[in-house]
Amino acid sequence: MASWGSDDYLQQRRRRLPTHKYRRLHLNLPGAPDGAAFSAESVMGSIVSRRKRLAPLAKGRDYFGFVDMSGGSSDDAVLAIAHAEDGGRRAVLDLLASQTGAPPFNPRVAVKKFAGLLKEYRCHSVVGDNYAGDTFKYDFEEQGIIYHASELTKSELYDALEPRLNAGEVELLDEPKLQEQLLSLVIRGAGKIDHLPGDHDDFANAAAGAISLISDQGAVWEKWERAGDGFARLSAIITAQARNEGRYNWG
Repeated sequence: MASWGSDDYLQQRRRRLPTHKYRRLHLNLPGAPDGAAFSAESVMGSIVSRRKRLAPLAKGRDYFGFVDMSGGSSDDAVLAIAHAEDGGRRAVLDLLASQTGAPPFNPRVAVKKFAGLLKEYRCHSVVGDNYAGDTFKYDFEEQGIIYHASELTKSELYDALEPRLNAGEVELLDEPKLQEQLLSLVIRGAGKIDHLPGDHDDFANAAAGAISLISDQGAVWEKWERAGDGFARLSAIITAQARNEGRYNWG
């Protein structure tokens, strides 16, 4: 770094080099694979340089969380939180967090960590896939967070993300794992987007899921509204926690 001569060296090289060369020479990452699902230029253009996390605003902004859980053996568990700007036309990724430490890990400890982060951003619910059945649903609810199963598959989340990336409607965090995973996703059999064998997409899936919760009409959870039985269940959990701990302000 001392030989660069400028704090903007990497940004200058990023602008001057083809993406695959910049990745290989300066990030020690492979170039985009054959059949890459996303345009490297769109992905790189959506990353806000040096932005690692956006702290939650005290009020006036709604945040939405999506989690990609793991059994703890080899894959990361990842939480993503996003918000909408410009009336929902732009989706901004605020947070990407994985479990503490590398796999193997105890996924229930990760749930506790994620629940704490969700509460920081005033998220009383989180969306995720149906991995492990209802196990994580109940684990999150024990922490005061209602868990909704996503009705979109992983490939559908990526399909929805691509046009927004191409249109410049997404702001991504400067997270190397997210960048690498997005750039290494490929179109596989039946036109589905997935990672290559041996690769991972935990960060990419969580980010795509959180961004999917930001609609064109603003930030809404169409089928995951806090109402009915889900809200009643959440209210009971929150009341019990507040009584026992006396330290959460749920607004």
